[in-house]
Amino acid sequence: MTRILSLVLLCVPAVLLAADPEVDRKLLKPGLIAAFTEATGREKPATSYRLEPTVALAIKTGEGASFRGAVSAAKWTGYIQIVTAGSYQFSAAYQGGTPAVTLARGGQTLTGLSPAKDKARTLQAEDVTGPALLIEPGVYAFTAAFDIDTSGDAKERRFALQWQGPGFRREPIPNFFFGHLPEQRKDTIDVSLPVDQGRFLFEESGCKNCHHPKADDAIGKGFVNRTGPDLSEVGKRVYAGWLDEWLADPKKLRPHTTMPKLFTDDEVGQAERYAVGQYLTSLGGPLPLPKVPTISNEWSKSMDAGEKLFTLSGCVACHGKQLAGTAKKNEDDDDDKPVKYEPSSSLFGLGSDTGPQAIYALGGLGSKTTPEQLQKYLLDPLKTNPNGRMPNMQLKDDEARDLARYLN
Repeated sequence: MTRILSLVLLCVPAVLLAADPEVDRKLLKPGLIAAFTEATGREKPATSYRLEPTVALAIKTGEGASFRGAVSAAKWTGYIQIVTAGSYQFSAAYQGGTPAVTLARGGQTLTGLSPAKDKARTLQAEDVTGPALLIEPGVYAFTAAFDIDTSGDAKERRFALQWQGPGFRREPIPNFFFGHLPEQRKDTIDVSLPVDQGRFLFEESGCKNCHHPKADDAIGKGFVNRTGPDLSEVGKRVYAGWLDEWLADPKKLRPHTTMPKLFTDDEVGQAERYAVGQYLTSLGGPLPLPKVPTISNEWSKSMDAGEKLFTLSGCVACHGKQLAGTAKKNEDDDDDKPVKYEPSSSLFGLGSDTGPQAIYALGGLGSKTTPEQLQKYLLDPLKTNPNGRMPNMQLKDDEARDLARYLN
């Protein structure tokens, strides 16, 4: 049963905390600096950093909170903006560790959350609420820490920070109240990001398929296997013409792909590509060319619904604002033209300031497959590509149909 814990500072009267006048909120950038210390027996364990929008952590036994593997401590550092003066209280639901929250101004530090010492590193689900703090509007130095139990006894380690204040009940702290100064990134994010990006690329490129880590390599144990999609029935779901274009130059159709160009552009390469394409097309295929669909009122409404789902279901997070296949195209749009791809300033365009992530271009789906085949894929992406990054979005049949029609 979840219990409300007594606090070390619970009997202390509410304390008035004034904002730090030395911090200009206009200089703050979104996110907190999150530091994850590696769980290892080394004298100086490594720490990796990334930007996170708020304070939240959930990891199962054996999982890591960073690309370095399992961690023994997590810490979020930056600033919090208070808009309305009044009494505030910080709360946390946690398990498998010990949480702490502090606010500071100048040389004064005030504890916003600290469970009783005899409840340290609890393995049970707990809930703790800190003392009331009278806080004036402004910017405050903010730190949240979670000392993680590494014994393996806890099934899950989690830490979710919340607050309550004037005019609102207990709720998660919205990300727009948090920020950090650019100089905080110099020795943290800027150092860790290339390492994390390298790890991401190592996995994304399937390097582990040939280069196996040692059995006792703690970091290597966390490597994710990345193999290509199941091709046993590829001819049933992909047009022969698209397969030929794909084999000719995969990155021309999908700039993000890790599929290499295998065939030369001379006559020998073209003959080899044709032979492979014919074999792949025979696996369940060939997929017949569809009749030109009649854009009925029902079909048009379906595509409109798919366009809304593309945004509301979170597709834009990985696929960007692509509108291929929509009835509301501009005259210059071309369904078969690959989406313009501009790598970010971070490594190879596969990451962002918050950490490794890829932008998966979709361009040319209408020239690749039918709406019906795309609908089947959307209902169970991992059936086609068990090690792919496309999750099962738990779509209903009509939702998958509308999305497929919009994207196609």
